[in-house]
Amino acid sequence: MKKLLIILTLTIFTSCLKDNESKGYYEKIVTAKVLAETIFVEDSLNSEKTEHMILVFSDKEKSYVALNGIKEFTYEKGFEYELSLKKFISRTQDSIKTEYYLIKILSKKKVE
Repeated sequence: MKKLLIILTLTIFTSCLKDNESKGYYEKIVTAKVLAETIFVEDSLNSEKTEHMILVFSDKEKSYVALNGIKEFTYEKGFEYELSLKKFISRTQDSIKTEYYLIKILSKKKVE
C-alpha cells in the first residue's frame, strides 16, 4: 500500500512538472555552493562589466548570478555558502529566464 501511494505521488508530481514545462516554465529545488570569489561578467548589450557570484550545483554545473540575483539572500564577500534554492525557469519564444529564491542557508564559512 505504501509503495502504491509513493508511485501515485511521483506520477502526479511528474505529470504536473511536464504540464508546467509545456506551458513554458518549471521550478525545482536545488542545492548550490556559492563560492567566496566573484567574477566580472560583461553585458553583451552595453559592454558594462558587473560583479557576479559563482554558483556550483550538485551536478557540477556552474552559473554566474548577479550579486542581488538570489531573492531573500545577501551575499557577503569572503564567505562560501551552501544554499537550498528554488530554481524557476521560464521560457518564451526568444528567451530563457532563470530566477533563484532562497529556501535556506545550509552553511556559511569564512574563507581566508
